[in-house]
Amino acid sequence: MATSDQPLRRDPDYNLPHSYYMNPPVMKQGHLQKFAVETLFYMFFNMPKELYQASSAVELYSRGWRYHKVEKTWFALQEDQARNLRWVYFDPNTWEKKYATKHVEQSGFLTEDRR
Repeated sequence: MATSDQPLRRDPDYNLPHSYYMNPPVMKQGHLQKFAVETLFYMFFNMPKELYQASSAVELYSRGWRYHKVEKTWFALQEDQARNLRWVYFDPNTWEKKYATKHVEQSGFLTEDRR
């Protein structure tokens, strides 16, 4: 087995742009107020254990959505076409809001201080 005095790696033959080395801007809670609810759901379900997940949860709570720890999804009370209040939930599998067809156990919701 022959060894070489040459380094195994060499610098790439290209230059990376200066912007590649910059840190991304910090997102403020006020930015989230401008996002569509579907974007907030995306952040919550696809960025687990990150600040974005927690920040999106805070904004969803401020918009009247509540996370159900048993069902593992978000619910909100909304008027249906007959002007009755019904639970609507966000289905992350179909990426749609749907009316709940079964009783929603309210003790399963996380309280605002536990979000």
